[in-house]
Amino acid sequence: GRVLLFSDNPEYVSEPGIMYRDTVEGKARLYLYHATRGQRVMRYSIVVRNHGERPVNVTITRKGIGGPSSAYPTVGQSALERFWNRLYDERRVVGPGEQAHLDPDLVYLAAPDGSLVHAIYDIETDGPLEIAFVADDDFFRFLEPNLDLYEDMVRPVGERMRGTFPTSERYISLRVGDRPVSFSFAGNQPPDLYLWGTDGVDGSPRQNYGNYGVTYHIDVLMEVTEPRRIR
Repeated sequence: GRVLLFSDNPEYVSEPGIMYRDTVEGKARLYLYHATRGQRVMRYSIVVRNHGERPVNVTITRKGIGGPSSAYPTVGQSALERFWNRLYDERRVVGPGEQAHLDPDLVYLAAPDGSLVHAIYDIETDGPLEIAFVADDDFFRFLEPNLDLYEDMVRPVGERMRGTFPTSERYISLRVGDRPVSFSFAGNQPPDLYLWGTDGVDGSPRQNYGNYGVTYHIDVLMEVTEPRRIR
């Protein structure tokens, strides 16, 4: 599967800044989940920057955007429905030293206090690109992104729901029989432990508490002597 960049720290954003950043090359999934707290009306975006000496092509193959809204379950459901509903082929070229919004549609979503913005992207690049999840309350400044204008939002170790994880796909095969048995997914119990990754900002180990952004492929083989129910 593709690497997963997960940005949910701080979950509630009250000031401009960079919530998370790292560098990717090849296939990646970008998962943004942030809500506004306070009097500022925040806008969120994923900014790509090319530090290399040749142009880099980046293609969006799937995307889902939900919000802004205070109805958090509805925001999540709409983002996932849009993400799985269709394939995309949105391409852009990022020149040497250039930075740009991955998807300008995000910038136009104004999130007041309590409103959530949830966005998921599958992308492919043919070279290394810096990926930054950014918040700003100045719309006109945000139109032409400049990452040098923002500070990283640093939080104490243990309070960060963010990181870069080695995969966005999980394949699980289970065999069940006559004896009753139960399995828990995304609960840090066998057969499905939380993913470990790395914080791209400071290099510290990160754990994805809930495996957010991961697609599950679950196969269950039932071998029973008489018809059974599975719940």
